[in-house]
Amino acid sequence: MEKIILFTIGIYLIISILLGIIANKKSINTSEDYFIANRSLNWFSLSMTMFATWMSTFAFLGSPGFYFKNGVNWFLPHGLLVVASPFLLWFIGRKIWHLGREKGYVTPADMLGDFYNSIVVKYIVGIIGLLAILPYSLIQLVGIGKALEASTAGILSYETGVLIALSGIAIYTIIGGIRAIVWTDILQGVLFGGLMIIGAVLVFNEAGTEAYRTSIEINHKAFNFNPDNFGSPLSLAVIWTFGYILLPHMWQRIYMAKSAEALTKSIVIGTVLALILIVIPSLIMGTLGIGIFENLQDSDKLVPTIFKDLAPTLLPLLMLATFAAGMSTVDSQMLSASSIFVKDIISPIAKKSIPKEKERLIGRIFVLTFVFLLGYLAMKPENQGSIILLASKGTGIALLLLVPLIGPIAWTKASKYGGLMALIIGLFIMLVLEFKLIDITIPYGFKIPIISFIIQLPVFIIVSYLIPNNMKQSNR
Repeated sequence: MEKIILFTIGIYLIISILLGIIANKKSINTSEDYFIANRSLNWFSLSMTMFATWMSTFAFLGSPGFYFKNGVNWFLPHGLLVVASPFLLWFIGRKIWHLGREKGYVTPADMLGDFYNSIVVKYIVGIIGLLAILPYSLIQLVGIGKALEASTAGILSYETGVLIALSGIAIYTIIGGIRAIVWTDILQGVLFGGLMIIGAVLVFNEAGTEAYRTSIEINHKAFNFNPDNFGSPLSLAVIWTFGYILLPHMWQRIYMAKSAEALTKSIVIGTVLALILIVIPSLIMGTLGIGIFENLQDSDKLVPTIFKDLAPTLLPLLMLATFAAGMSTVDSQMLSASSIFVKDIISPIAKKSIPKEKERLIGRIFVLTFVFLLGYLAMKPENQGSIILLASKGTGIALLLLVPLIGPIAWTKASKYGGLMALIIGLFIMLVLEFKLIDITIPYGFKIPIISFIIQLPVFIIVSYLIPNNMKQSNR
């Protein structure tokens, strides 16, 4: 079985690399084509790449596992992510797309730095983008490693899964850029969407008609709302509803749309697919799985355990889907991190326009560097915790961009100093609390990003009124 799994993964990686080679032949040697497909994606390609990016190891492994561990309390943030987040993406996405098309933006920092007419804002937004991408990229590798280890009962190690995934992703991303990612996303979306449905059916059939009652008896806390900890699901709901669409790789997918109509259609289709293929199967596998796998210690290994115990012949497909889920997200994130490094860090430091061909070369070198960094971090035991909690750190950091984004999409009175102070103070508070430089207990389970947001918003408004702009800003 282990040989079959490795053979299946090997074939899949070869196909992905071939797609990267073909994509490279069809691409234009510019950074805009390499990073955002020359703003040419139609509604079908965009909807599939958005869905595949949603369908990370967060969705494929983390969400069922989080239902298994925390029960129905996860339904509020998970449901809002799939329903409310696309609505917000539609509401603000059209404005972002229009400004991106008009001004030629490639990264989030391009837009915010231009609007606030500040190179410092551009730097800070770029740094926040890199910080947000890092933990979210990390969980894809952690999930792949855990799944391979669980599926083969440890015969194939966690480290083996991480190294195989990184090698394949690096090759086809460096070669083909975003076009290779979009093409592989279509294949990946079909694969892991089907496996989610199969997993839910397996658990439902195994659990039987008394499954829900059995799960309640085994872990009744998973089905009860805890008023003393109401801030935790509420925080996750806000973080995932708002923060997720502000992650750089999601933001840049808005820029990729060929038209506003293509963007709207892709959001609708992606939402329907996510609801049917992510939320409902995750809820079934997680809550009903409590009554079947009560001795399972690592909830992130629930899905591999389901297939290993209930349908072992499907393990090669499971591992293929797990690789697809992780790779379909981490490849996008590596490319986004690369574009941020080139556009928001290197270009401002150079203080002159870098030739677009050279930008693409620098981007490829950064991808390779980022691969080594992710591999190093994924091997450290302290970074192999809960997929959902690790991912929430990334989306929580991205939430820092929500307040300054109010300026370009909604509020013309927003000033450079208001946006700058909101970013600096929000990031400072998050770092101080995260690293416990000030050790305080936040009541009712509220998360650190919510505290940062609550302080950011009034600072942004007050400073914008007290210190207005002295010059007209560029995209108003």
